[in-house]
Amino acid sequence: MTPDGLHPAEVDKKGRYHSTVLPGFWLDLSWLWREELPNPQLSFTEIMLAQENL
Repeated sequence: MTPDGLHPAEVDKKGRYHSTVLPGFWLDLSWLWREELPNPQLSFTEIMLAQENL
């Protein structure tokens, strides 16, 4: 934790932040910096298809 109370996000080699609350959920941080945000339904589909247990 930083002095201002923030927790730095740790990302994997693919630039994904993995939730500590929702097992299997991750967010590609590059999505947040695009000029046009990606389609949420397609992004969710990508996350779900990446699950090992599907």
